[in-house]
Amino acid sequence: MPTVLHSLAVLFQTLMRETPEMSTSDFNDSYIDRWRNMSRQDDSKKRNA
Repeated sequence: MPTVLHSLAVLFQTLMRETPEMSTSDFNDSYIDRWRNMSRQDDSKKRNA
């Protein structure tokens, strides 16, 4: 799975470059919230499918 980890690292670096004013904890909180929302949407899609 190194390609998945690599793309995540690239994505993380890109986001950090685009939002330098955000602190790491704020970034982590918003990223985790977004990830949870995406997971919820995926779960509801699977249930509806």
